[in-house]
Amino acid sequence: MDPRTKRNPGNNTTSSPPTLSLTNTSKSDADDRVVWKTSTTTDITGGVIATVLLNTSNLVIRSPGTTLWESFKHPADTFLPTMKLGIRYKTRTGERLVSWKGPGDPSPGTFTYAMDPVTLLQLYLWNGTRPVLRNGPWTGYMVTAWHPKNTSSQAVVNTDDEITLPTGCTLSDLQFESWNDSLSSWEVLGEWMSLACNRYGHCGPNGYCDNAVASPACKCLDGGFEPVSLEEWSTGEFSGMRSPDLFVLVRNRTEEECAAECSRNCSCWYWQ
Repeated sequence: MDPRTKRNPGNNTTSSPPTLSLTNTSKSDADDRVVWKTSTTTDITGGVIATVLLNTSNLVIRSPGTTLWESFKHPADTFLPTMKLGIRYKTRTGERLVSWKGPGDPSPGTFTYAMDPVTLLQLYLWNGTRPVLRNGPWTGYMVTAWHPKNTSSQAVVNTDDEITLPTGCTLSDLQFESWNDSLSSWEVLGEWMSLACNRYGHCGPNGYCDNAVASPACKCLDGGFEPVSLEEWSTGEFSGMRSPDLFVLVRNRTEEECAAECSRNCSCWYWQ
């Protein structure tokens, strides 16, 4: 069996078998230390509580007529089919992928992959609070330089409450995988960090990453720009470019109303 997810919030269990308690649904070690819990605030008094592992790999805790907790809303390092990443408009909170601390240590690492809580419509890979890379913003369509080895699709669902992307993250790599029935193994369709041009701020200020050549390279913008340091430029030391868009989502407006709102905002450069 090839495990797809492992849960470890950073607390190491003892050698004695752990137990699963169906009160607030927590996992405890032999010394009664809580090493993981659902933290649900739903009233679960009365009725029968059941924990069910669905065919989608979603672990769901139910009471009659109510879902108390599900693992797909609290992802670890792996994004499986029918999962979604999103942001709630009111709370600016949402799901995120969290890397392992190391290849053999499933406790939470420093890398996270989630929607940006400020702009809402683009996904970031973060190292702590520092952005490593981001995808293009969603404006009704999305442009990307990533070419998977197989056909894949992505849907954006926008409601009054949230915007979500229903569609493994190890250390700083973000891989897209598909199960191969004939080989009984996972096939890597693509790896986001495999292209240097995908890295956040790769070419520094006033530079751009030319991805149209056989070997992608950083170049200066036209208009007399030159590298600040020829030594750093020749060795590939770049930083600080591709700053966040910081665009504002204005909902339920006509084209004329969007134009008027942009004209009243001195920081608004463009609207669509």
